[in-house]
Amino acid sequence: MADLQADGSDVTEATVYNPGYAWRQGCAGVYATGVLHDDGTVYVWGTGEEGTLGCGEEIVEVTSPIPMPVPPSLGSVVFVQLVCGAQHMMALSDKSHIFSWGENKHGQLGMATSSQGQAGDKQSQYSPVRVQALDASGVRQIACGARHSLALT
Repeated sequence: MADLQADGSDVTEATVYNPGYAWRQGCAGVYATGVLHDDGTVYVWGTGEEGTLGCGEEIVEVTSPIPMPVPPSLGSVVFVQLVCGAQHMMALSDKSHIFSWGENKHGQLGMATSSQGQAGDKQSQYSPVRVQALDASGVRQIACGARHSLALT
């Protein structure tokens, strides 16, 4: 017997909910989508222009969810929140650390300022980078707009 939608049409394979996945949260930018699994892993798909997928420069487009690799230099990270801007994403770890990746033309990734008070690095980041300027702030929640980000302490 086929499953039916509210209008009586058949449910396709692609729209059937799979109870084997425990998704905590999801977000969508202009060209990419991310979801956070209950185990703290981020899965991404879409177009990786400017590093939006966080999977390195060689990943340009992904048509189905893949786990976003965390660079070994960052150690073991468990994410508890994921948010999307237009072409950037940020994730909050269980240790209240913020990680960001993607487009950074407007400084939306939160890279630190220079010792002279000038804007920091505005290069796009193709893998997650820790926003160290807020490490001691006890960040509880993060949010992204199209080309800006914020943290609630």
